[in-house]
Amino acid sequence: ANELDISYSMKYSIPAIKITQLCVFNGLYNKGVGTILMTFVNILALVQQKKIGCRALIVDSKPEAVEFYKRFNFVEINKEENSDTIFMVNDIGRADVLGKAVDKMITFCKIFGRDDLVEILRK
Repeated sequence: ANELDISYSMKYSIPAIKITQLCVFNGLYNKGVGTILMTFVNILALVQQKKIGCRALIVDSKPEAVEFYKRFNFVEINKEENSDTIFMVNDIGRADVLGKAVDKMITFCKIFGRDDLVEILRK
């Protein structure tokens, strides 16, 4: 059910936002900081989808971070050749994921004073 029909040859052919450097300092592991960062990334991706048609979030994940990204609806596509990373995609256009998440995103934006994003998310 979580499989995306994206071939390796189309890896960057879809309009996507790439997460390049998402990390948390050692002393902050398992304290919710990564979840806050990913929530904000998902909000920004959804806003960009509404503005310019962005379709996916992508990341070249380190093996130890794969399970973290899976918690945010990322799917493993393939292991990068000549690399220790795994290419992963999050289809931000999936209605079943968006329906559950938008209310939480709006609450998140209100907490962090981003009313400008709330209006976009409501549309």
